[in-house]
Amino acid sequence: MKHAVQLQKTILPRIPVIPDFNNSLEDAANFARLLHKIGIDQCQLLPFHQFGENKYNLLDKPYEYADVPALHREELEDYRNIFLQHGINAFF
Repeated sequence: MKHAVQLQKTILPRIPVIPDFNNSLEDAANFARLLHKIGIDQCQLLPFHQFGENKYNLLDKPYEYADVPALHREELEDYRNIFLQHGINAFF
């Protein structure tokens, strides 16, 4: 008789928050509802930054976000609070 082995894995979604792509409070609410629905209780929010621009330059590719300012944690508190209201421990 074979016994099933049940493995427990911790899943930590990491959500890049990108200006004019997914940085609205409505986007936050949609993410939070989905995570709550599938049983995720925490996620990491990754504020947009310009660290990847040099890679595009090295590849001689256009970087569509060249003139977009980086997001800072302080600017995303309302975004984060949406997750907290849905019982998701969102952190940076």
